[in-house]
Amino acid sequence: MNLEDMFIKEDYANGVSSLTNGAISKDEVLSRLEDVSLDNITTEEDKSAAFCKCTERMISTSIVVDGAVESDAFEAFSEHFKGGLVESLSQQVWSHSYDSYNPRKDNNPYWVENQITNVLVDVIGSDECVKLTFQQPKNFVNGMRQISYGDSNLVDYLNQHIDKASNYGKPSKNLGSIANSSEVLNCIEAISDSSMQLDFSSNSINGNMKR
Repeated sequence: MNLEDMFIKEDYANGVSSLTNGAISKDEVLSRLEDVSLDNITTEEDKSAAFCKCTERMISTSIVVDGAVESDAFEAFSEHFKGGLVESLSQQVWSHSYDSYNPRKDNNPYWVENQITNVLVDVIGSDECVKLTFQQPKNFVNGMRQISYGDSNLVDYLNQHIDKASNYGKPSKNLGSIANSSEVLNCIEAISDSSMQLDFSSNSINGNMKR
């Protein structure tokens, strides 16, 4: 591991620990990121992309008694849903790692999806969302799938409408014009309607949700 890799991972791990009030330790994060390669980091854009790479690793592993294991939990999310969530979680960690502006906040390949998943993270609570997605990804995904919405469940509904919303693209002049997308509004309405079920209880790490 080169020095830049080490510094970025240290910053990321410190951000996760701070965001979760120590529920996820710095050492745990670093152990799960040990074999993640973060090459050619020369700009703030590179650093923010590295944070996304770290988040992708964190949601693709879960902790068991004998260490971190690969988890396929987020295969239940579409590429656009997962991509937006990775952006949202990475930006939350960044805000607890640095005082500087995150260049991906207004310029990333999942910009529209990111606006929707920001609402989801806010409803759940950024600290709870990070704890669940990083420590118990299968329980998090299964919990969301247990929430009935439309003709199926919240995950399937959001998959369908976030994928359609992604075609809207990033507004070039007026960021507020995203509200003109009915698919974006469908997603935000679904999250709002499900807010009570998305209110995780104190034992939410075990995948239990308030009903």
